[in-house]
Amino acid sequence: MQTQEKSENFFIEEKTEWSLSNAALVCLIQEVLGRGGSFKFIAKGFSMAPFIRDQDEITVSPLKGLGVGIGRVAVRINPKSGGIVVHRVIWRSKAMYIIRADNGYAADGVFPRTHIIGQVTEIGRAGKNITFGLGFERYIVAFLSLTGILCCLLQGLRILRKVFDSLAGTTRT
Repeated sequence: MQTQEKSENFFIEEKTEWSLSNAALVCLIQEVLGRGGSFKFIAKGFSMAPFIRDQDEITVSPLKGLGVGIGRVAVRINPKSGGIVVHRVIWRSKAMYIIRADNGYAADGVFPRTHIIGQVTEIGRAGKNITFGLGFERYIVAFLSLTGILCCLLQGLRILRKVFDSLAGTTRT
């Protein structure tokens, strides 16, 4: 007997912006993912830069099988604020995960799989699909983050950019 996986897609008119409370957003994402659909929203903040930037459109998909693997970008519920956190899995055991922002100096903590509601499967920036940080290189990013090297590298790159910009007489925002 062959079974067919059912996937529902939900569409909202483009350029429609909704303001939702943390609880409403979590509820909506969980409902869509629970039905096998994917959920798109605009990322806020700089904790995952340069791989996910502020105002990138990210697609969250349901977890399949054993959960989210090392290097994948997990979507979890922050137990304190009730909001959504989008950070990278840098270590995992069968039931527990260590998650960290790519731009962070410390891990978010150790979390059970039940705190993870989905994973980022697509990143859109200025109408283009961004894949760097989601492919095989995610293992390298996770290792560099786990060892604390990634944040230092990113800080060094920011300093070099400022030096080159000042030499060229340009400024970036």
